[in-house]
Amino acid sequence: MKVYLHYEKEPVFTHPFVIDTDDLTLENILQNFVSEYNRKHTTTHLDTAALALSRERSGPNPKTLSLSSTASQTLTDKEDIFVIPSPKTSTYKCTHNGCGQTYTEGDGSQCYYHSGPAVFHEGQKGWGCCPKRVLTFEEFLEIPGCTVGQHSNVAQPKPTTQATTTPSASLLSANDNVETYGVRPTTTPVSEKKKVETEQDIYLDRSNENDADGAVIEVGTTCKRNGCNAKYAGEQSREEICSFHEGPPLFHEGSKGWQCCPKKTVWAFEDFFAIPGCRTGKHKFLPFKSDKLAENEVKCRYDWYQMGNFVNLCVYGKNVDKEKSKIQFEDFKVHVLLTFKDGKIFQKEFHLPRSIVPEKSKFEILSTKLEMKLFKAETIAWQANDF
Repeated sequence: MKVYLHYEKEPVFTHPFVIDTDDLTLENILQNFVSEYNRKHTTTHLDTAALALSRERSGPNPKTLSLSSTASQTLTDKEDIFVIPSPKTSTYKCTHNGCGQTYTEGDGSQCYYHSGPAVFHEGQKGWGCCPKRVLTFEEFLEIPGCTVGQHSNVAQPKPTTQATTTPSASLLSANDNVETYGVRPTTTPVSEKKKVETEQDIYLDRSNENDADGAVIEVGTTCKRNGCNAKYAGEQSREEICSFHEGPPLFHEGSKGWQCCPKKTVWAFEDFFAIPGCRTGKHKFLPFKSDKLAENEVKCRYDWYQMGNFVNLCVYGKNVDKEKSKIQFEDFKVHVLLTFKDGKIFQKEFHLPRSIVPEKSKFEILSTKLEMKLFKAETIAWQANDF
């Protein structure tokens, strides 16, 4: 006996199922359908616990079939069965910081989340409740939650413009000079606003870097492009269209977005993850070449700020060999090669959002950092949303 299972929400999916044993239950059939659906749709996954089977299409009060009943005694040959959301359960996405998991109401699953706000300072990323700091956004999302509780779909408090006497409510605290997002800063004296530091990186364009033909990729590997969470399911994944963001994530005074999409900023993390990509291409499942460090290559954190006609771009590192290091300025690029006294190197090519005057730009290698003063070609303030 054969039946046809239909899922009519996007992406629509129909799956024929052969019933060849008498003890097969409808729950077994639903589990098989979900498994096939998730295998073929790597970006949209179904949860068996949130679904039901019905002879009716989804409606106000659809009559569902008992999943514990035997398929051979309940269904007829070539019958059409519809996979619909279970009317007994509701599926939500957890809004706790650092969680974002999908859960079913009343399933009793535990939530591992961060009780503190996100913290970004001088290229480092972390949570206010945890001491761990990382450099990349991917590592930031993987920091395990420090608090255990129940999932929640209640919207998290958004930043407020009300003044507060709590020191941690300032964007740049007078005590630790750490940027803490989640509460808008109190009014800052004009003298403190002259030098505005920002978390935004001057980023590399890696949109044309693709996986080599024939490269071995493990099933389940996540796409490395910004904003894409597709997982590799086989050779067909190489031909799928990847929608991604060219620039890195943008966090500024509690708002969230992508540097390549300046007009799309949100407050909640779930809204941030839902911002559609601005570029399309092929998935990139293997690490970017620029992410692979040579044996003698190290990563250094960097940031920038602007004052008047100059943009100060700083790369942080100690014990730099000035004689063996090279810095080159171009109209829209800055090439950096730092050689350290222990033989390690740091190299990076910065792509600038606006033009500079190379001959008027200069640099200085100090004891703890490389400081570059980029002379603007136009006397226009570089905004974070320009990237």
